[in-house]
Amino acid sequence: MGNVQRDGATITLFDFDEAQYGWFLDDIVTPMYYLLYVYGGQEGRALRQSQAQRFLGNFLPGYQEAFWFDDRWLINIPLFLQLREVIVYIGMCKNHPGLANLNQWGLDFMAEARLRMEQGEPIVNLWS
Repeated sequence: MGNVQRDGATITLFDFDEAQYGWFLDDIVTPMYYLLYVYGGQEGRALRQSQAQRFLGNFLPGYQEAFWFDDRWLINIPLFLQLREVIVYIGMCKNHPGLANLNQWGLDFMAEARLRMEQGEPIVNLWS
């Protein structure tokens, strides 16, 4: 069931863990991270780079129409990506203690995320 509750003909969607007031960069990084984290391994690294560029090229113009900010803030995206990775990693640990019941993708993600966190690397870095 996850984030869907079905009661006869009524479907209720709910998922408020990302509903928060915070830095505007979180508005950019949160959907970006969830687009990127599905691509794992060495092959995934190149896909993450290209998807991140594509995402930013499409997302930022619309976002800046509604919420203008100085482009100099964009150099902080890698830091916010690292924060998002920590949040997702903790959530996975909480929901799968000892990594129990994770499929191979989940196990691989956790190993790669841990390595990135230990090395202080964001999931993608277009600014290095």
